[in-house]
Amino acid sequence: MKLYEEQEYVYDQYNTMMDPVILSILKEHTRPDEFVLATNDTYRHYLMPNIAVHALSGWRTGEYFQVATSKSNELENDYNTLMQCQTIPCLDSICDKYGIQIAIEHGKPDHSMTIFQLISGNWRLVYGTPYFRIYER
Repeated sequence: MKLYEEQEYVYDQYNTMMDPVILSILKEHTRPDEFVLATNDTYRHYLMPNIAVHALSGWRTGEYFQVATSKSNELENDYNTLMQCQTIPCLDSICDKYGIQIAIEHGKPDHSMTIFQLISGNWRLVYGTPYFRIYER
């Protein structure tokens, strides 16, 4: 039952994401083909179907099925490192490597991953709701 409740929550939030205001703000703060910082689920459910950006988690979504295995492995390793970052130098090194200027967080702030806690204290919040936040580096 717990898994169903979590999936139902994500599905409800997916429907919220389709709000034209949020999509407009996303398009205003991103450029086609740039990399953004987002978790696998946020990218797969909200970004990939709606705006033409990339995320390191693309190795899980099938987006990079045509790239060499070594590139896919590099994306996976960088994604895993990024999601575990606890310092600005760690965050900056990966963001610099991919030119990441935007972070997109989905979920309640009190459930923020360490990386988004770091970002919220160091990047500018350009849009925020109780379930969705966009930060600019």
